[in-house]
This record gives sequence, C-alpha cells and structure tokens, in this order.
Amino acid sequence: RRVFLRAALAAGAAWAIADLAGVEAALAAAGQQATSGRPQFEALTRPQAETLDAMAGRLIPAVDGRPGAREAGAVYFIDRALATFNAAQRGLYVEGVGD
Repeated sequence: RRVFLRAALAAGAAWAIADLAGVEAALAAAGQQATSGRPQFEALTRPQAETLDAMAGRLIPAVDGRPGAREAGAVYFIDRALATFNAAQRGLYVEGVGD
C-alpha cells in the first residue's frame, strides 16, 4: 500500500510539473476571458459552460466579500484546460454537465 501511495504521489508530481506551462497559459486565458465583454469557449458549448459555471459557483461560493469560483472565472480556466493540456477529460465533463 505504501509503495502504491508513493508511486501515485510521484506520478501526480510529474504530471503537475509537466503541465505547468499549460496551466499557466490556461490561467492567463481565463483572466482574459473573464474580463472580456463576450467570452468565447473552446471546448464547451455555451449551455455546458453555463451549467459548469453554476456548479462551480455552488461548490466554491463567494463568502464574506471573497470571490468564489464564478467570480474568479473558473469556468474559463476549465474550458481552456479541456481544450489544451486536459483534453482527455473533456468527455467526462461533457457527460457530467449534459447539453
């Protein structure tokens, strides 16, 4: 069991380091989309993005004047991630939020 946990931790760390550039690019793109007047989605349809935005807002709500997922533009980060470094997970997201 300990060997498995060490291997899983090492794999997770390797993934995080390998995708750091993709994560940075997705963060930058999310910031631009969040402040633009008309955001464009790359991996999600607008209804899928709206559903995902509502779900994220419920999971991480704004509390005591601090921004939550919706205010931080989490949906734009997720969309960019699904279009780039995390494209393999797109099907799971689409299945989860429906059309």
